[in-house]
Amino acid sequence: MIIVDATPLQSEHKVRGVGSYTRHLCNELAKADAANEVRFVLERTGQQDLPMSLRSHSVSVWRPHKPAQVYWMYNEFMLRQALASSRPSLFHATDFNGVITSPLYKTVATLHDLTGLVPSDTGLSPSLALSNLRWYVYYHHKILRADHLIAVSQFVKDDVVAKLEYPDDKVTVIPHGVDTQLYQPARGQGRFAAQNPYIAYVGSAEEHKNVKRLWAAFANVASEHPDLSLLMCGRWQKEQLDWLEAESRATGLLAKVKHLGFLSSEDQVSLLANASAFVFPSLSEGFGLPVLEAMACGTPVITSNCSVLPEVAGDAALLVDPQSVEEIAAGIRRLLTDNAYAEELIRRGYRRAQDFSWKQTAAKTMEVYQQVLAEDSRAPRRAYAK
Repeated sequence: MIIVDATPLQSEHKVRGVGSYTRHLCNELAKADAANEVRFVLERTGQQDLPMSLRSHSVSVWRPHKPAQVYWMYNEFMLRQALASSRPSLFHATDFNGVITSPLYKTVATLHDLTGLVPSDTGLSPSLALSNLRWYVYYHHKILRADHLIAVSQFVKDDVVAKLEYPDDKVTVIPHGVDTQLYQPARGQGRFAAQNPYIAYVGSAEEHKNVKRLWAAFANVASEHPDLSLLMCGRWQKEQLDWLEAESRATGLLAKVKHLGFLSSEDQVSLLANASAFVFPSLSEGFGLPVLEAMACGTPVITSNCSVLPEVAGDAALLVDPQSVEEIAAGIRRLLTDNAYAEELIRRGYRRAQDFSWKQTAAKTMEVYQQVLAEDSRAPRRAYAK
């Protein structure tokens, strides 16, 4: 039996990239022939909003996600106990927070990024410093004891091999997919169909997302395009929303810059599909799924020329230096004025998005399971673990 950790679907991760990955991976595994040999770890409460295909193949645990400061204790005691009683042959930790290793079964862990090991370009914030401490003291050593790692991009794999000194042949790159049944061209449809021209951004406002430079770039071009707005959505903290309002008010842009809160999937598709451009100038990503989702909606994309984003976007986006407000602004100007180039990016982007499917992600993940299970269990236990 294979057990996959699906609890990110019941935590704050459900609205983040980890949650999207876990949801689509588990749904595809449940639909596949492998459903009879795969079980999903779920918390005992809060299962009612999850698909029956997951609930009917679940291993229930008591594992609340709050308070976050002692989250690791739930993993160590509750999840470990559930795995010991279930006796799986393999456990897949879909998020590194839930890595549990044991001589009794094989462990596969997905790494979405190594943000906790990479200081920001503007210095360590208190939250990032705490994240680094957790990495080095706790998660770092647990990950090194896993039998195999799944990296969501080649960029993440290179980071893992270089920074964790993890064996290259024990890391498999399996990219995210795109839900093309949901994310598809819908210009002229939905909540934002009648909106004046606007630039769209989807994501959090964490430091590495670089939203301050995005705002500054928009401010740079706003006077040239009086009808243009900047529409942003995602889960932001109060202090981040306060900053956005204060800066926009001080520069006379309050009517043009709007944070829409957390949108439903349908409204997010409408936001992306009706935008003049989607701008995603992140400094650091493990994958950058919103880039592909915007492309699938038929929207031209501006994104960063660093981190994983060139790998994900290929030649289907306008790549800019995310640390240059002037370069981000120049990219926006080009897409607003060069219709032929914008249309070319739309065509390339749509084709690019079709190359990424969650069904393929699940199939490649099953191949990793089979590979790890086929390895000689009598071999020495991970001599590379620190």
